[in-house]
Amino acid sequence: MTIYTVNFQIGDFVFFTKKIPIASVVKCNVFESEPLMTLPEANEALPQFYPNLNVDSDIVDNKVTLKKGKLYYIRSLYNNYFIKLSDYNNFDEYLLKFSSKSRSTLKRKVRKAEEAGFTHKLYSKVEEVAEFHSFACCVGKYTYQNSLFDSSIPSNEGYRNEMLELARKGLFLGGILFKDEKPCAYLYTPVNEEQYLYTYLGYLPDFSAFSPGTVLQFKVFQHIFDEKPKAKFFNFTEGNGQHKVFFSTDKKICCNCLILEGSVYNYSLLKMQIIFDLFSAFLGKMLDKFNLRTKIKKLIRKQ
Repeated sequence: MTIYTVNFQIGDFVFFTKKIPIASVVKCNVFESEPLMTLPEANEALPQFYPNLNVDSDIVDNKVTLKKGKLYYIRSLYNNYFIKLSDYNNFDEYLLKFSSKSRSTLKRKVRKAEEAGFTHKLYSKVEEVAEFHSFACCVGKYTYQNSLFDSSIPSNEGYRNEMLELARKGLFLGGILFKDEKPCAYLYTPVNEEQYLYTYLGYLPDFSAFSPGTVLQFKVFQHIFDEKPKAKFFNFTEGNGQHKVFFSTDKKICCNCLILEGSVYNYSLLKMQIIFDLFSAFLGKMLDKFNLRTKIKKLIRKQ
């Protein structure tokens, strides 16, 4: 069962949550569809969830909209960055999308890492899943992504079994970067519905000077093109990370739409989260104004 979690948080600190069981999830191919001009009609049992909708920004000016007795909740708009892999015949063609300066900088970072003794290994076979998962989990628990967002590859057996099933279908792909034969970065990009999904990336902060995430991404793309892509797109998913902006070739404006019964309780719940979001945004602006956000993140990474 899919669960939608309503987090009441300030910045990265979650005070409490409300979990909503979703009756149905309606997916669409964001890259091959035109932007929606109106909110989708909910014809099935509620709650209903539309992830990654490609939308016209004019239709989501209101975060909560009451329509025919139903609440349409859109917490935020975001950029979904991606690469249309089918536009390129090989890796060299893809690299031409970068300016000559950026291309030179990218290759220099890879060369610098290799000269410093970094090596990599890519994983795509059933018999390689256990090793990849073990190395990725070893790295994941020490990454700043895990420290800041509790976001690292799950270490449980159930998740590893899911990876095994994907590998049996030829849809599993992961990469590990090593320094002195010890894992220091991982990237997991399985294939789902004609897309490589940018699912988990993490690296040990001690090696940040060598751009491990960038180096590993470079090697994974090189592998994808060399082996001929198994999907039309590489989907960087939701978010505006500098890494995603740099490697992507296109973007679409998207949102996640939650549809609930139009009750007073549901309306109050959603409005409360909006109030938390507004205060969090205000606090973020104050941190930026006094140049504290970056310092705090650096302190957390060191810790």
